[in-house]
This record gives sequence, C-alpha cells and structure tokens, in this order.
Amino acid sequence: LILSAFGVVGFAVFEGLNVLVLFDAFVLAIPLGHAIGRLGCLTYGCCHGVPSSKGPSITYENPMAKACWSSGLKGVPLHPTQAYSALGNLAIFLLLNAVAATGPLHAGVLSGLYLVVDSSARFSMEFLRWPRRSESQLFKPYQWVAISFVAAGILMLVVSRGMPLVDFSDLGTFWRHLVDAAALAPWFGVAFL
Repeated sequence: LILSAFGVVGFAVFEGLNVLVLFDAFVLAIPLGHAIGRLGCLTYGCCHGVPSSKGPSITYENPMAKACWSSGLKGVPLHPTQAYSALGNLAIFLLLNAVAATGPLHAGVLSGLYLVVDSSARFSMEFLRWPRRSESQLFKPYQWVAISFVAAGILMLVVSRGMPLVDFSDLGTFWRHLVDAAALAPWFGVAFL
C-alpha cells in the first residue's frame, strides 16, 4: 500500500497530474478488487477469524488451508472474517461510487472518505480476526495502523476543501482519469520488482 502510494505520487508529479484526483479515481475501484481478493482468502483459509461458538462460522478441514497448517485450527468453527470483509468492501465500493455520482466533489474527498470508512471497518474487524489480542496489548498492530489511516483520511477531507472540483459523475472525466491511472502500470511493475 505504501509503495503503491509512492508510485501514484511519483507518477502524478512526473506527468503533472493532480495527485488527489488520481487517488480518487483509484478508490472508486479498489474496494471491489479487495472484495474479490477476500473471497480468495476465504477459500485458502488465510486472514481467518477467531473461533466462533455462535453465529456464522466456517470450518477448514483441508491440511493445505492456512487456518490448519499455520494456526492449528483444523476442524474448529471460525468467524468467516474474509466473507465479512468481502461484504464490507462491496458496501464501501457502492458507497463511494454513489457519492461520486452525486456530482462535482473537491479532489481528495473520495480518498479521504475511503480511508476513514475502510480503516474504521478494518479496525473493527480485527477484534474477530486471528490471532487474538494478547492481554498486554491495548490494540493489535494493524488496529494502530487503521487509527493512523482514519486520522490521515480526516486530514485529507479537511485539506480537500481547498482543492478543485472534479465531476466523477461525468463518464468522460471518469474514463480520462482511469486512463491516467492505467498508465501507472509500469510504476507498479517497478515497485513489484
């Protein structure tokens, strides 16, 4: 995530694009990709939840499932946090696209909203994810990261008030920014390597 953010900023500066507009274009699609990725997590057994005694649960029996070989939870009913996350990301995708469809917004509003909503959801989800929080921890490490991302999102929402208006409800504008975002592929390739 951090390397991707640096890649977007570097590309925007190099091409003379508004960084916040580029981030806004990205966040209109990222939650949908994240939701699809979480379905992969559900089938593999990674990112699984803590044991569940009531409510929805999933049980992994295949020794190749990460919940079995890494966490030692073969046959134990677990919270399907991957499914919760997939549904949450789908809801965030719909929310952001509904907000974008309302008309002109200041550059950075969608990005700030994404950081606040997604990080708040992830903070909450960590209470149900494995491993459990130890007695000596106030929060898990990712919950601290989520708190910092919520703060960054709030800061972005405040800063965006002085930014230019962008109309993502206009498909021409959306596709132009999407093409700008697609041109980032080489930057992601370099970051990946």
